[in-house]
Amino acid sequence: FIRGALNTIKTGQITSLPWKGEGKSKVMIQLVNETTVDVRQFVESSGFTGFTRRGFRLNKTQFEEFIKRLQKN
Repeated sequence: FIRGALNTIKTGQITSLPWKGEGKSKVMIQLVNETTVDVRQFVESSGFTGFTRRGFRLNKTQFEEFIKRLQKN
């Protein structure tokens, strides 16, 4: 997660990571704009394909601080 998040912040590219559990779900980390980062579950199924409400959106500066705190642990 940390490597993917840093890559998204640095390059602006969307990062995709496996979501826990079964099925075709993944975590998508993406820049919404120059100041906002979105981390959200993306689901692919026969009934629904797209982003869910599971996730969060932070100011880029707050997200960078969040990642730094994760790295300390």
